[in-house]
Amino acid sequence: MNLLQTVFQAAGIPVRPRLFWGMAALFWSSFVLLGYLQTNAYWSLQGGHGLTRSETLDLLLRSLLWFLSTPLILYLVHRAPLTSPRQPGRLARHLAIHLAAQFTLNLIIACVVYGLLYKVLGLHTGRSWGPDGVWASTLLRLSNSLAMYMLLVFVHSVVAYAYRI
Repeated sequence: MNLLQTVFQAAGIPVRPRLFWGMAALFWSSFVLLGYLQTNAYWSLQGGHGLTRSETLDLLLRSLLWFLSTPLILYLVHRAPLTSPRQPGRLARHLAIHLAAQFTLNLIIACVVYGLLYKVLGLHTGRSWGPDGVWASTLLRLSNSLAMYMLLVFVHSVVAYAYRI
């Protein structure tokens, strides 16, 4: 929790661990729910059935790993803020740090999910996972994970700004 205390103290946000993890769970669960509903609707419109068991586990495990990475993401927001840059080069450098971190987290999460569910547990990959494995999954999910990552950065920045004002 020291990492989070550093981030929230620097931003002036009074936070309790239980409240933080509750809000983080709410944030990431909203993506699980939306992803589940959207994917089920898509497969139903295609004339098939909804998500398979392995696809549902994939979605849940992926979201759990993003949830657990929240303190790291917020620490990066603290160290490389995207708000009130005094130098244009600094904003570009901070943005590059966040893009690299998001891509790296996306790749690590894809590797863990692929390794655990499909190699260790031996589940079938299903429709949403092609035979190309980790790279295909990483590239397919890159835009979604970028949107979630940047939304978390934005929400934290807005809350920190509100507490400073």
